[in-house]
Amino acid sequence: MFTDVVILARDAGMRDERKLFETRIENLDFGHKLIFVRDSKTPAGRREIPMSDRAYNLLRARCRGKTEGWLFPSKRSQSGHLTTVAKHFQEARRKAGLPEELVLYCARHDFGARVYEKTKNLTKLFT
Repeated sequence: MFTDVVILARDAGMRDERKLFETRIENLDFGHKLIFVRDSKTPAGRREIPMSDRAYNLLRARCRGKTEGWLFPSKRSQSGHLTTVAKHFQEARRKAGLPEELVLYCARHDFGARVYEKTKNLTKLFT
């Protein structure tokens, strides 16, 4: 599950808590390869995010034919979905010998840098 979170954070530029962990299977449009972000800080933040091929394959495997429910369900969480991967991220970072300043949110910046490199325009997304 942790690997999937990191891949989606990098490939879709999604933040963890509100964007990624609260994603529901019914908000995935496999036909158009889009992820609908229904909850955002502002109404304008509601949008569709394109799926990379890697994200598409990962999401298909995670859903395993299900058409509804949390993308990252958690039986231990009161909300019913995953709420954090902080301990896993800290452990992975420690094992890799990476600096403590590296946080999961950096994946979003990596995504932005790759979008800019490809398009020279941060308002454009690529798949």
